[in-house]
Amino acid sequence: MQPAALGLELKERWCKKLLQGEKKLELRRYAIPEEFLDQPVYLLSTPDGHEGQSTLPPETMPAAHPGVCIAGTVTFSGQVVYSSYEQWLGDVTLHCVEPGTPYSWQPGITKEMFGWRIASVQAAAAPQPVPAMRRVLSSWFKVLEVQGAE
Repeated sequence: MQPAALGLELKERWCKKLLQGEKKLELRRYAIPEEFLDQPVYLLSTPDGHEGQSTLPPETMPAAHPGVCIAGTVTFSGQVVYSSYEQWLGDVTLHCVEPGTPYSWQPGITKEMFGWRIASVQAAAAPQPVPAMRRVLSSWFKVLEVQGAE
């Protein structure tokens, strides 16, 4: 597995769907920053439950933090911008989020959603402990010391 400078927090079930190739778009309520595209990103797998809430520290996460592991890496290549429920619904088979669930488009409330295009994924041979990381944006973390760096 390639070393990465960034990590993205996902619930375990979404990590599995992504790593198994079932999920072709990672659905979020915000655009992926352009500087996060076209590079490997650690998949930070956290236990299911606590829907819509992070279970990780709000700022700095120490190395080998309990309740999270690196399940693999993902590379994003761009995004789809959803501006209607119908458009979002048409891609359910790609993002795997069913209507009426906590992560779905909420008719009358949601104005825009984003499907981040998955260019490639690589599963870890076994779950790996996380390096020390700092939260930089919502579910995004930056590795404080990139593995293999001198």
